[in-house]
Amino acid sequence: EGQPAATSPQQDTSEKPETDQPMSPIEGDDEPLSSDPAKWPSPITDSIRTELVRRGPAKVSTTFIFPRNEGDGRCHHNYFSRT
Repeated sequence: EGQPAATSPQQDTSEKPETDQPMSPIEGDDEPLSSDPAKWPSPITDSIRTELVRRGPAKVSTTFIFPRNEGDGRCHHNYFSRT
Protein backbone atom coordinates (compact mmCIF):
# COMPACT_ATOMS: atom_id res chain seq x y z
CA GLU A 1 0.00 0.00 0.00
CA GLY A 2 1.80 3.16 1.17
CA GLN A 3 5.51 3.59 1.12
CA PRO A 4 7.35 5.08 4.09
CA ALA A 5 8.04 8.79 3.95
CA ALA A 6 11.47 9.80 2.77
CA THR A 7 13.87 10.69 5.55
CA SER A 8 15.92 12.98 3.34
CA PRO A 9 16.00 16.60 4.52
CA GLN A 10 15.40 17.75 0.94
CA GLN A 11 12.02 18.90 -0.20
CA ASP A 12 9.90 16.82 -2.56
CA THR A 13 10.06 18.93 -5.69
CA SER A 14 8.62 16.53 -8.21
CA GLU A 15 6.76 19.38 -9.88
CA LYS A 16 8.19 20.64 -13.13
CA PRO A 17 10.25 23.82 -13.55
CA GLU A 18 8.31 26.91 -14.48
CA THR A 19 9.23 26.20 -18.10
CA ASP A 20 6.45 23.61 -18.34
CA GLN A 21 3.85 26.19 -19.35
CA PRO A 22 2.32 25.52 -22.77
CA MET A 23 3.43 27.77 -25.59
CA SER A 24 1.13 29.86 -27.76
CA PRO A 25 -1.07 28.03 -30.24
CA ILE A 26 0.49 27.54 -33.64
CA GLU A 27 -1.25 29.04 -36.65
CA GLY A 28 -3.69 26.46 -38.02
CA ASP A 29 -3.44 24.30 -34.88
CA ASP A 30 -5.89 24.26 -31.97
CA GLU A 31 -3.43 22.85 -29.43
CA PRO A 32 -0.76 25.00 -27.75
CA LEU A 33 2.82 23.89 -28.28
CA SER A 34 4.21 22.23 -25.16
CA SER A 35 7.47 23.48 -23.70
CA ASP A 36 8.47 19.81 -23.32
CA PRO A 37 10.51 18.89 -26.42
CA ALA A 38 9.45 15.24 -26.05
CA LYS A 39 5.88 16.33 -26.86
CA TRP A 40 6.75 18.32 -29.99
CA PRO A 41 5.49 16.91 -33.29
CA SER A 42 7.89 15.42 -35.77
CA PRO A 43 8.83 16.85 -38.16
CA ILE A 44 8.88 20.37 -36.72
CA THR A 45 7.11 22.69 -39.13
CA ASP A 46 8.29 26.17 -40.01
CA SER A 47 5.53 27.74 -37.89
CA ILE A 48 6.56 25.64 -34.86
CA ARG A 49 10.22 26.53 -35.38
CA THR A 50 9.26 30.21 -35.61
CA GLU A 51 7.31 29.96 -32.34
CA LEU A 52 10.21 28.24 -30.58
CA VAL A 53 12.62 30.97 -31.69
CA ARG A 54 10.12 33.67 -30.68
CA ARG A 55 9.87 32.17 -27.18
CA GLY A 56 13.63 31.98 -26.67
CA PRO A 57 15.42 29.61 -24.32
CA ALA A 58 13.62 28.03 -21.38
CA LYS A 59 14.09 29.75 -18.03
CA VAL A 60 14.61 27.65 -14.92
CA SER A 61 13.88 29.21 -11.54
CA THR A 62 16.89 29.40 -9.21
CA THR A 63 14.69 27.94 -6.46
CA PHE A 64 13.76 24.81 -8.45
CA ILE A 65 15.38 21.66 -7.06
CA PHE A 66 15.92 19.05 -9.76
CA PRO A 67 15.18 15.41 -8.85
CA ARG A 68 18.10 13.03 -8.36
CA ASN A 69 18.77 10.19 -10.80
CA GLU A 70 19.69 6.58 -9.98
CA GLY A 71 23.35 7.55 -9.58
CA ASP A 72 22.42 10.24 -7.01
CA GLY A 73 23.29 12.99 -9.49
CA ARG A 74 21.09 15.82 -10.67
CA CYS A 75 20.98 18.85 -12.87
CA HIS A 76 21.44 22.35 -11.44
CA HIS A 77 19.96 25.70 -12.43
CA ASN A 78 23.50 27.06 -12.96
CA TYR A 79 23.67 24.97 -16.14
CA PHE A 80 20.94 27.18 -17.62
CA SER A 81 22.65 30.57 -17.35
CA ARG A 82 25.84 32.24 -18.45
CA THR A 83 28.22 33.89 -16.02
